[in-house]
Amino acid sequence: MRESERVGERRRLDKELRLFQVAGKQKFGAPEYLRRVRRAVGYSARDLARKLKVNPSVLFRLEESEMRGTITMKALRRVAEAMRCQVVYAIVPFEGTIEELAEWEALLKRTAGRRAKEEPREPSAADGNRGIETMANAARRLLAQLREAGIEIGVPR
Repeated sequence: MRESERVGERRRLDKELRLFQVAGKQKFGAPEYLRRVRRAVGYSARDLARKLKVNPSVLFRLEESEMRGTITMKALRRVAEAMRCQVVYAIVPFEGTIEELAEWEALLKRTAGRRAKEEPREPSAADGNRGIETMANAARRLLAQLREAGIEIGVPR
């Protein structure tokens, strides 16, 4: 994929994922959506299991596997559809947008590329601190460039 195509795709993804990014900032434990939606809609475990053509114990195992994070997308979709619902799925960055993440990753690659060209030597205790300082300085420069371009991003202080 060419860079211009990547930029276009990042922008489309950022637009599509905007609502998911808001949802991703919420702190959830195990959501128990299957069980919560089933109960809220008014399905008993027996009724929904019958609709799925499984034993209620299978439905309970599916609900438990959702809470553990081990349910498959196929099973989640099947139960949701039996309740006349749909699964909405997205992958969003922990912080910021896809565009910002791509810029950060590019910065990391450039910084790593410069370090790889240096003379090989034995690592020292100062390397950790120097690496952190290098990344912090690079991040400051990137933020300054973004601000100059009129792009403001939230950065924890």
